[in-house]
Formats: sequence, structure tokens, C-alpha cells
Amino acid sequence: MENETWKPVLSAPFSEYYEVSNLGRVRVSKGRQGTTVGKILKPTPRAGGWLQLTLKAPGGHAQTYLAQRLVAEVFVENPEGLADVLFIDNDKANLHADNLRWAARSESMQDAAKGRRGTSNHNGRLTDDQVREIRRRGEIEKPVNLAKEFNITIGHCCNIINRRTRKYVE
Repeated sequence: MENETWKPVLSAPFSEYYEVSNLGRVRVSKGRQGTTVGKILKPTPRAGGWLQLTLKAPGGHAQTYLAQRLVAEVFVENPEGLADVLFIDNDKANLHADNLRWAARSESMQDAAKGRRGTSNHNGRLTDDQVREIRRRGEIEKPVNLAKEFNITIGHCCNIINRRTRKYVE
């Protein structure tokens, strides 16, 4: 099991009150009124599956951060000063420092576009293998039967067979 290392978050004024670990957790490091030292914060999901945390400082100042950014700022070197943090394994819940890397905004946008394909798309119901199967069988079977079997619309099935959708699948 990997050892957990804790360091203060880099964003002022929160560095005095919060620590982040190389395993992707954030905890309270100094008590404020109504908080418990050592309490691990639970990130909340944001649109697109990103995890976020809201840090609070005395005086009512609060700021919301993407969890991966808090980890990367402390544990992942960024000598080129790149702007975005990407997940090496594309799992947004895996906040371990060794799963994060810095990337240019253009690379981040390309990565996001790739991530919307197939089953990683929140609307994607079919794997690439299922698409290949539909195309193979679509040459001899009726689209209505395939659509029922794969729980998709007839129109979607026809678009797959005629390569109007999921074009990247060979």
C-alpha cells in the first residue's frame, strides 16, 4: 500500500487551514470555528464528472476548486507552467498524484473531445465491439430486429450500419 503524504494546499489563505495528500484527499489542518482538525473533506461531483471541493477560511472567504488541481499543484511538477490537469487513466475519481499530469489547454480540449466517444459518452449505450457486431449483422438482418436486441432506436441502428455515426469504429 502506498504511503500517504500530506502537505498544505498552495492557495492562500487556505494553505493555513487545509492539507492535501498524494492519494487525492483533502483534510482540515487547523481548526476554525465549527470544524474538526483532521476531518477529511468529501468532494462533490460537478458537471462532466469532475470532483470539486469548497474551502473556507475565517471571515467567510470561500473558494471552490477542482480536486485534481489541488493535488497536482502540490505533488505534480509543472516546469512549463501548463494550465490544465489531466488524468492519465481517464478516471476522474482517481485523484492520486501519480495519475495526474499537467497539459496545455489545447491538449486538454482534444482529450475532452476523445472522451465523449462510445461508452465514455454519457449518452453512449454501445461498446465499439457492439457497433462492429451491428454492422456485420446489419448486412443480412433487419435493423428493427437489431435495434430491439441492442436496445437502441431503429434510426440509430441504421446510422451505425450506414456509418453515419460512430465513424471512428472500424
